[in-house]
Amino acid sequence: MEFLKQFMRPDIIWFLVGVLLFLFELMAPGLIIMFFGLGACLTAVVCMLYKALGINGQLLIFLASSIVFLVCLRWWLKKVFTGLAPKSKEMGINRCEYLGEQATVKERIAPGLRGKIEFHGTDWQAQAEQALEPGTVVEIVGQDNLVLKVRSLGSK
Repeated sequence: MEFLKQFMRPDIIWFLVGVLLFLFELMAPGLIIMFFGLGACLTAVVCMLYKALGINGQLLIFLASSIVFLVCLRWWLKKVFTGLAPKSKEMGINRCEYLGEQATVKERIAPGLRGKIEFHGTDWQAQAEQALEPGTVVEIVGQDNLVLKVRSLGSK
């Protein structure tokens, strides 16, 4: 009984609540529950420093600090975890990175039909507006998912 009594202190209870909330954030990521865990941990520290703090004071510290953490840190952490995703459209990352590169036709490409080119040692599916025979050196002018759009270097 004495063993359990030492774990019933407010600072330990708030700390355990904080750890539990961090674990919930891992199971249901949304970047919200974590801030309430931070509030609980801060409340645990305050309870450790001020032993006479009542339950009303503890709840006030928990709610106020959780909301402050949520408002002030969420926008910043969301940027950290999403990386370049919001900026990718502005930066044009989804455009074809191979534009202007040269490749060699490996299998005949007919207008409207796909063929194959060899580019950087790998076979790629390719399309062209004109017929291209194997061995023709082509320039990459676009990309549609995994299909490269090419044209003969002679027809610009």
